[in-house]
Amino acid sequence: MSAAWDRARRILCVRLDNLGDVLMTTPALRALKDGSSERRLTLLTSGTGAALAGHLPMVDDVWAYDAPWVRHPDRRGDPVADLDMIDRLLAARFDAAVIFTVYSQN
Repeated sequence: MSAAWDRARRILCVRLDNLGDVLMTTPALRALKDGSSERRLTLLTSGTGAALAGHLPMVDDVWAYDAPWVRHPDRRGDPVADLDMIDRLLAARFDAAVIFTVYSQN
């Protein structure tokens, strides 16, 4: 890995789809956390994915966000919530981000 990656302390992990998809991401989350004892992982996930928060000891913070481009049946467009999330992401000043996705979403 690069020296810049080794220095990353605040890492945003993005998995915006369903609970099962978040569950399948746990080995990668564990590997990210094991890379350094000083790392803080923030998981940005859907409201349903956030239900796993208590079962993810390697994750320090879980942020729930139902992204408008992911199909959520109860999602109504809310530009204010979207802008608030952008502000929150900027304020957190993450050192790195890992975006987890599946082939069918590319």
